[in-house]
Amino acid sequence: MIHAQNLCKSYKEIKALDGVGLSVKRGEVCGILGPNGAGKSTLFKILCRLVTPDSGNFVINSTKKKAIGAIIEKPALYEYLSAKENLSIISAMQGAPKDNITLSGLLENVGLPIGRNDPVKNFSLGMKQRLGIAIALLNNPDCLILDEPFLGLDPLGMQSFRNMIKQFAHDYNLAILISSHLLDELSKTCDSLHVMNNGRIIQSGSTAQILNNSTNDYTICGHNLSDSQILQKQDRKIDGDCITIKLEVAKASFYIKSLIEEGIEITYFGPEKNLKELYKPK
Repeated sequence: MIHAQNLCKSYKEIKALDGVGLSVKRGEVCGILGPNGAGKSTLFKILCRLVTPDSGNFVINSTKKKAIGAIIEKPALYEYLSAKENLSIISAMQGAPKDNITLSGLLENVGLPIGRNDPVKNFSLGMKQRLGIAIALLNNPDCLILDEPFLGLDPLGMQSFRNMIKQFAHDYNLAILISSHLLDELSKTCDSLHVMNNGRIIQSGSTAQILNNSTNDYTICGHNLSDSQILQKQDRKIDGDCITIKLEVAKASFYIKSLIEEGIEITYFGPEKNLKELYKPK
């Protein structure tokens, strides 16, 4: 769906993008993980044709006049208008359908109430993000680009947002590209990940593969962990009812099974991400 090769962009002496390439397929949620200043927003602006790259190229395989719907940085909304009025005005600007059935359907698809007529300035941040996605979907695009969509959302809002994104990719066969510096949210949302830093993509692969590459330690919580014979053989850090040990990903299931056989009641078993390892070029 989207194929980018060797994209470069500099602002005076600052190299915002340095040879970036990626591909996103229909039905796939692809994440761009990186700290602030990594080049994520610049990449998205180039893909949306808001910024011209210095070199490199990209192709969007779509026959539609507007193949991409996007939210860059934050939704641009008319705060004094209702959600449906926002959709109607922006539809008219873009030449998209603006009949009541279409607009109500968009609001329903993103989980917003159809009959709410108060100004969007009264909306929560999560509701504004959903309205922004409805606007991005006005022209029925083949691809959706979302720049830091999880910022400011509470845990329940993040979970609901994740579910909606995955549903859009599956139900509408959209290619979805999301940027964030929040590893936990991208790991729960994306099929594939590109790790970006200082304008370069330094790792690419399936989400599971990227997470495995950056996982060296596991934290185990439970009752009587200090009695475990298998854990006493490991270098470990004890914190109350929890122990952190170095463990290869392939051996995680073996340790869970062994602890159960020892009669240990496990209340938590999870990986600890090594960010230094994550941002190390492979």
